[in-house]
Amino acid sequence: MSWDVFISYSHTPCDETMADWLNAFLKTNHKLVWFDKEALTKYSGGDLNEETSEAIKTCRLVVALISSQFLASSYCQAELIYAMALGKKILQLDVDEVSAYPERLMPLAGHITERENLAALAGTNRLDKLAFVFGKCGIFLQQLTDTPFEFHPAVNTIRPNYSRLRQCDAATLNSLIHRLKQAEILNPKNGYTQLSLAFVWISQHDAINAQEAATCAVRQLPDEPNARYALALAECIETSVGNRSKDQTDSILRHLARARRLPFYGVHIDLLSALVLANYYLRHHLSRPIEPEAFLTKKDGCIYEAEECDRVLDVEPLHKSLEETPLNHHIGRIHPRIIRTQ
Repeated sequence: MSWDVFISYSHTPCDETMADWLNAFLKTNHKLVWFDKEALTKYSGGDLNEETSEAIKTCRLVVALISSQFLASSYCQAELIYAMALGKKILQLDVDEVSAYPERLMPLAGHITERENLAALAGTNRLDKLAFVFGKCGIFLQQLTDTPFEFHPAVNTIRPNYSRLRQCDAATLNSLIHRLKQAEILNPKNGYTQLSLAFVWISQHDAINAQEAATCAVRQLPDEPNARYALALAECIETSVGNRSKDQTDSILRHLARARRLPFYGVHIDLLSALVLANYYLRHHLSRPIEPEAFLTKKDGCIYEAEECDRVLDVEPLHKSLEETPLNHHIGRIHPRIIRTQ
């Protein structure tokens, strides 16, 4: 079977969201698209398998969604190297800004048929320009209004899945860290790489590396609430619940207060705020600037991510002296998980 378009992309949330949208957009225009989530039946790690190789060989155009994560992926690199070896037309659609190609892909610059910024075109509804670029590559598109693109507030966050992180063996974890550091070198300005590294170090309870990465993420992503949330988590790890001072508690709460002032912050930030406040002020029967339960009421615009709430409860469990308080009930209402106390 031959294909009109082969989509090559990295399996990270931002890139995958763009790939999903592009796949739908092309299919609206009745194009035969090879998209691994729909067409691939076997996965083969870092090497191209027969299905992927055959799809590249028989397609008219390879579309590469280029990002720092894409360029750090050995599998994505292998797809492009094979496409170049076959002399295929390659359309480079940039998902984020990259400053350099890795050595294996240095020849890519001479093989690109066309290049455009997909995030900018889709986000501003410039589908006419996107269609024009595809047309220059021999793929003609007519229907330009049936596939609206909407950015989810968390689409740019590439933080690794928490439940998977908890199950990672040492080799897998080291591979993930190596890949993120490669991505950091390729695009030092992408704060989401630092944010992902921070969450990896947090999962390993490595407070020093987590704080360093989270601090960089805050500097590069001043409007990203999860960057300040990561910094708060790193400080929670550094200072255990039972031994935390008032100054340390207030420092964590300041990071979280700044996160809550930003748009599209998540329920997990409120949850962490309530736990940090309770574990010091409520446990020591001190006057509180606000009651912990005040953070645990439903708010419009807050994003609920169960994985992040799990992360919070593992990093900052409710102190055992508070397990009979109403706070436990309030926590259960926003995140129905058995509360582990410390």
